[in-house]
Amino acid sequence: LRVDAAETSVDVVSGWVRLDNEAGEVLVPGGASSVMRRSGLPSVPLFSSATAGFKAAVRALEGDSGPRAPALETALRDARRRDVLTLLILARRGAPERDTLLVRAAELMPPRSPATLARARAGDDSAVTAWIDELPLPPRNWVPNWRDRLPFR
Repeated sequence: LRVDAAETSVDVVSGWVRLDNEAGEVLVPGGASSVMRRSGLPSVPLFSSATAGFKAAVRALEGDSGPRAPALETALRDARRRDVLTLLILARRGAPERDTLLVRAAELMPPRSPATLARARAGDDSAVTAWIDELPLPPRNWVPNWRDRLPFR
């Protein structure tokens, strides 16, 4: 975790870390990182093993300026199965390229049910969330009420 006056960034080693501010939140799994500034959503998680081109393209797609077509082309080309989480979160956030991102994610790691993809493409964010829950990622609930299960009293 790094914090300074301009931003907070996190590189997650294992488990999950939630970054949130008034604009929203993001869950970052082990092996990924995210950045949060005072204004705006925390950035979409990027796995450290992603290509430099993919990382730069995703950050460009998150931004409000600059040409989007070259960034989208690079993101789609360089995305790997492990990057499906990034594509789905970017799509869920309402990227103008939502449908294209969902189609590429389905090519790399389709949801269990074709109906999930159809609902996601129709704008149903709960379908995208369900798809994310199917991804091979670490469990998000380590142990319920873990403080009660450890001998610290």
